[in-house]
Amino acid sequence: METLGDTVPIIQGILQTCQDLRPLTDEVYAQVIKQTNHVPQANIPANRAHWHLLTCMSCTFLPSRAILRYLRFHLKRRPRLEEIAALLVRQEMSTTVYCHGGGSCQISINSHTTAGQVVEKLIRGLAIEESRNLFSLFEHNQCTARALESRVIVADVLAKFERLAGTAEEEEEGEWRLYFKLYCFLDVESMSKEGVEFAFMFE
Repeated sequence: METLGDTVPIIQGILQTCQDLRPLTDEVYAQVIKQTNHVPQANIPANRAHWHLLTCMSCTFLPSRAILRYLRFHLKRRPRLEEIAALLVRQEMSTTVYCHGGGSCQISINSHTTAGQVVEKLIRGLAIEESRNLFSLFEHNQCTARALESRVIVADVLAKFERLAGTAEEEEEGEWRLYFKLYCFLDVESMSKEGVEFAFMFE
């Protein structure tokens, strides 16, 4: 469906085929789940068509119990209000990432942007691509600083922050934020004391 403008007849044909050949249902579900998982460009027409197909399939017939387990997991994540609004107008979201010394910057993300991609973008923005030290994105409040794995979806972390906003936990431990920090020192000797990277050593 990546090059077809009017996807309705295609979706109807796929639904009819699955109705007629029920053994194909699990395979079609598996393929559509794969095509809607961690898509780099969430707002392209092909991705929306795949989600439309998955919606229609879910309303028409269910897969076997084994595939249903994966389908439920796939659909479980709850997007933030800002993420939903951005998807509706086919735009990216803007979020704030903090760093040492109280600095911060706005970055654009979508529903599939990973922590690793954010780190790469910030490293390029700070012009420290040649650094041998490891940087990471952290979820951070007054009591906790926890490094995010590179494959973690940033929108999911922000959705968690939104759910915790105004709770007793947040009142006690402070607001959750995204922080860009040094994760591991691998090369201190060649680090220039006048460079941006040197300031990260004293967080």
